[in-house]
Amino acid sequence: MWRGDEKWIMASYFPAEQRSFSEIRRKFVQDLHGVAANQAQGIAFVTNQALSLSERNSLTDTVPCGSEIYHLERICVILDAPQMAELRERFLNISASSEAKAYADFVRDLREATAGDHGLPIVTPLYAATRLTDPLVGRTAELALLKSFLADDSSAGVLAVTGLPGVGKTALASAAAAIAVKHFTGGAVRVDFRAHESHLTDSVGPHRVFGVLLQALGHAEIADDSSVHSAQYHALLHERELARRPVLLLFDDVLDARQVLPLLPNQSMHRVIVTSRHEIGPRLSAETLNLSPLPGDTAVQLLANSRNGMGHAEHHAKEDLIHLAHLCAGLPLALNVVKATLVAFPNLSPGELADELQAEATRLEGLQYEDAAVRGVFRSSYVRLTSEVSRAFRFLSLHPGGHISSNALEHLADIGSTDAKRLLRQLRVANLLESVDGNLWRMHDLLRLFAREELALAESEHDRRDAFNRLLMQYQRRVDQFNAWINGMGEPEPGDLLDSRTSALVWMDGERVALVGAVAAALELELFDGAWHLGNSLVPYLSLRREYETTLGLLGLAQKAAERLADNLKIAVTLNNSALTLSSLRRFDEAVRTHQRALKALRELPLGDRWEEESTVLVGLAEALRRRGDVAASIGPLRRAIRYHQEQGRPFASGFALTNLGIAYRESGQYRNAVHALSMALPIHRANGARWAEASTTAQLATAISQSGDPKTSLAIFDDAMSAYKDVRDERGEASVYMNKGLALMFMSAYPAAQEALESARQGFVSIRDKDGELMAVHNLAQLMRRLDDSPSG
Repeated sequence: MWRGDEKWIMASYFPAEQRSFSEIRRKFVQDLHGVAANQAQGIAFVTNQALSLSERNSLTDTVPCGSEIYHLERICVILDAPQMAELRERFLNISASSEAKAYADFVRDLREATAGDHGLPIVTPLYAATRLTDPLVGRTAELALLKSFLADDSSAGVLAVTGLPGVGKTALASAAAAIAVKHFTGGAVRVDFRAHESHLTDSVGPHRVFGVLLQALGHAEIADDSSVHSAQYHALLHERELARRPVLLLFDDVLDARQVLPLLPNQSMHRVIVTSRHEIGPRLSAETLNLSPLPGDTAVQLLANSRNGMGHAEHHAKEDLIHLAHLCAGLPLALNVVKATLVAFPNLSPGELADELQAEATRLEGLQYEDAAVRGVFRSSYVRLTSEVSRAFRFLSLHPGGHISSNALEHLADIGSTDAKRLLRQLRVANLLESVDGNLWRMHDLLRLFAREELALAESEHDRRDAFNRLLMQYQRRVDQFNAWINGMGEPEPGDLLDSRTSALVWMDGERVALVGAVAAALELELFDGAWHLGNSLVPYLSLRREYETTLGLLGLAQKAAERLADNLKIAVTLNNSALTLSSLRRFDEAVRTHQRALKALRELPLGDRWEEESTVLVGLAEALRRRGDVAASIGPLRRAIRYHQEQGRPFASGFALTNLGIAYRESGQYRNAVHALSMALPIHRANGARWAEASTTAQLATAISQSGDPKTSLAIFDDAMSAYKDVRDERGEASVYMNKGLALMFMSAYPAAQEALESARQGFVSIRDKDGELMAVHNLAQLMRRLDDSPSG
């Protein structure tokens, strides 16, 4: 046999039953001798044996010549094709339906008529007996919409099904057509425009479709002159409308609206479905159905239902299927590749396959089965982008996750704001990005991996690091602005996005995922200063949102960056922030040990380099000791921190130490000393513009005054604390003020006002899901009820 200009031999192996792989290999090796004996360049090995992908690779990777393996599944796929109906009937005694025979005749005639024309569409008549290769999962609503469209001839006759590559547009449209085709007595045809076949350099134009459509619709007399095919086509559609014989046209894989506009019927009776990776609906004046990836539970269902009806979930932990679905990010193409792999290799568990796909660098390599490959589908869209758009697409792979803004692309690609917005819109039109709202975008996880592969091929490591560093520095500037606002030191700048505390918090909430992801990405790119700085800078925001576990994880990354920099000061700062977070989680023993580690790191530095940070660590250590119950032990570190500030001539740096000293005095019953320390701390915080510290200190001062026996004076101070907490949007602080004010009112026997304050405290703790605070508020309300019952008026 000849393959192009090369001589090949063909070998076959058809035993009566499945044999071991060693026997199959032995037969293959024996047949290889025929290559040299016949002076051939390759071997085609045909067998009825089932072979896994790794087994096929082990056969072909070691041979010194060309090789092709036609194994059991590949032969079945070939024989199942509609155009093989005649062969199946002749040699396998599998009778073909009249529709299948007609299709085979049509394809044969079409091939003869178009031999050598590689830019021709593939036209397939649709029949009610068309068999779906896979049942649709998770598309019930979308399928219902398409069925409704096909049944309603009073509306516009064109519907565009769009979405990112591999999302299942063709499968959905084909399923709907197969269900509804019996109602289209005028004919039903699918035209594959092959927009994303890599070997086609020119898109399929309508002039190449009119003739084959006429033939597929059974037109008796097709003119030899192709210039009149358009008129014949539209005349045929008009005739079938008059005869009340509607036509269904499925235009699949269309690149541009201009390919199909001349083909659209003028009659509303006929129905047209157009599938495209591009948002072409508006150009066609068509309703658009944009498909999204499948949600998690639906993706798991797809994986659990194998073709032979046996659910993998019956044999394997559901967690493994959930993990696989997550790795596929809900993309139907990827899910079906995984499903086919699990079915073909029953000894391969979902957990083992998930382990293979875990590494991002090789995940796309693993999402391939036979001719289905996620990477190839993505590439077919990517190569059709302009150089400017493809560059933007590549650089977006560096985005650390979450929603993408035009500002992020500006810094990644080093382009202007207008260009960034325009390029994002073009990527959305190509369905390589998803629009979240008017200003934010999202990239599918698998597309991001593909874009990162292309980035590595197109850009140097230096350029990739520079691009991400530009984004990292922008994030750092914005987080620093937020921290200034939250501490009452922000200053609005003309035209700045973060021009108030409210806008700063809204921005942080919107960028949270990206900011957290940026720390890990910076560490991976060995941008250690940036990773350390951003990781620590995010602590105030995450603490405000009570995301303490996330904070610890982030500080773990910042700690690695500090260690890589071998910078003891940075190590100590990070350990101190970790310890403060552990205290917020009430893990006080760990917090104390972590503060002590920070002190140990600092004491390897000269006093002049360490005193300020050491004072901060001492304050944190004292707080952990106090909250652990060692109130007396906390006073010594606080006095030492205050002494450091005085010795360095920086008394205005002692505000936090004085606040914590006041708290320690209050909790040990030394109310007069507490009021004195807190009264000294308050003007320092105000002078420093530290609004959150001012709120906390004011609340503690009010509580100390109330506990010292003057609750009436404390009420106005509690109101000041409430106003400060509202400014910094600290809901837990507000709830705590309500609680302590309620206790002061209860001490004054102002029971209705006390009940109102304590109930506000309970509701506040409930809203932030603080169970400990809620229980304390309920306990205080119960005490109040007992007092009311015991009072003379009760």
